Amino acid sequence: MSFRLKKNCIRFCGLMLILLLTVSLLSAFAVSAEAAYSASVDVKQVFKLYRSSGTSVSDVFTYQVTALNGAPTGNERSFTLTGNETKTLTFSFTEPGDYEYQVKLVLSSRGQYYTYDEAVYRIRIYNKSDETIVIIYDSNGNKISSITYQHSYTAPEVDPAHPQTGDDSGITWYVFLLLASAAVLGILRKKQKMIFSSNR
Repeated sequence: MSFRLKKNCIRFCGLMLILLLTVSLLSAFAVSAEAAYSASVDVKQVFKLYRSSGTSVSDVFTYQVTALNGAPTGNERSFTLTGNETKTLTFSFTEPGDYEYQVKLVLSSRGQYYTYDEAVYRIRIYNKSDETIVIIYDSNGNKISSITYQHSYTAPEVDPAHPQTGDDSGITWYVFLLLASAAVLGILRKKQKMIFSSNR
């Protein structure tokens, strides 16, 4: 191999090494920039069931996180909580600032015998160079330490003297058939007596 060819190979390998190092540094910088600042907020759900009627009751509820006042929309999301569950919401930012988000319950329909907690919470996140401060406000603008939604389902009271078994419709139908049969039988007997009297 000639001296010139060796020199070109060494030069090419050096350029490739520099290129790989540059790409690695840029990737590391991009990753660090994507998650330069972050904050976490817990959302807790409490579901209570009163006077269970034996019927199936849904304890799954949906919530929506919305950006306010120009906050990054990448932190917007919807999520569900089941029963007594707690979910941690993570907010990520590429640069320091003052950001606000809203958390609220989303109802597509209202179920009978349910009591819904429709509080609207506001999350304010201060991102500084050395720390991140999170402040939570309730629907009245008061500062609170955490977010908790409390929903419940209260089944209707049942009269012990007249319990509802689910077979009431069938019993009503049988009673109707019995009364109708008695009425038809009465008419037939009356006609039979009239025919007997006319033949005497």
